[in-house]
Amino acid sequence: MTTDLVELGFCVKPHGIRGEFSFFLYNKDESVIKKGSTITIYPKEKGSTVDAQGQLVKVASIRVGNKVIARLENVENRNDVEAMIPFTIHIGRDEFPALEDEEYYISDMINAEVFDHQSGEKIGIVKNVYDNGFQDIFEIATSDFGLVDVLNIPNFVQLIDPESNRLEVTLPEVISERN
Repeated sequence: MTTDLVELGFCVKPHGIRGEFSFFLYNKDESVIKKGSTITIYPKEKGSTVDAQGQLVKVASIRVGNKVIARLENVENRNDVEAMIPFTIHIGRDEFPALEDEEYYISDMINAEVFDHQSGEKIGIVKNVYDNGFQDIFEIATSDFGLVDVLNIPNFVQLIDPESNRLEVTLPEVISERN
């Protein structure tokens, strides 16, 4: 499988009896998954029949509303769906739409170095980015505090520089006071 895959979400349950999946996408409003898209899925648990090395599947249909309902080619019924779940959903970075100047994809900040905004001292690395329904959250691996979740709001994130792969943050006081 290609190494430039971006995780877009996961599936843990079927939808209906006709072989459809209920996808949870991290950003369903701006999803790059369309009818005809080729996605890569990976099992989340050993019980899944999805190949542990990843499995390419083609999206036969997708509907986005209160839920994201998808049908995958060659999956014919609920039994097939139940055998495959749970799995994570990935797509190649080259499938993303082109960006305008000054734009970036938040997922591109994974593995960015994180520095304290005041001192300039390196405090960690971005391990993951996820959405809590209101804003993006950077999951930062620090040597002093372990994993720290930092809301992507001006109170905590002062600089996002995708070109230099750098974030400058002010850790919440409750975390920095632990030390």
